Amino acid sequence: MANAQLSSTHFFAVTLSIKGTVQGVFYRATASTVAKQVGVVGYVRNMRDGSVQLCAEGTMAQLHQLIDWCKQGPPMATVHSVTQTEPIHQISHPTFLDFSVRRT
Repeated sequence: MANAQLSSTHFFAVTLSIKGTVQGVFYRATASTVAKQVGVVGYVRNMRDGSVQLCAEGTMAQLHQLIDWCKQGPPMATVHSVTQTEPIHQISHPTFLDFSVRRT
């Protein structure tokens, strides 16, 4: 039954650039926790320009839920913008096994 559900699920991917005060404020750690709660896979990492990059895969509803959270971020963050550097697009299956925090 689970395989039938998986095969009928449509998967999507998105890459985001989050700008503002988003480094040194637990953005990556909290984003990872939220992503796992929402049920998406992918990664989040700090970028050298001071932004955060987040790549996520999941259902359309899951991605929108995560994107909505990214616009707020954790309490200590100040998010100025969330840009889709790779817009939401359909994929045949997830390429990641889990959600992780990556180093720069």
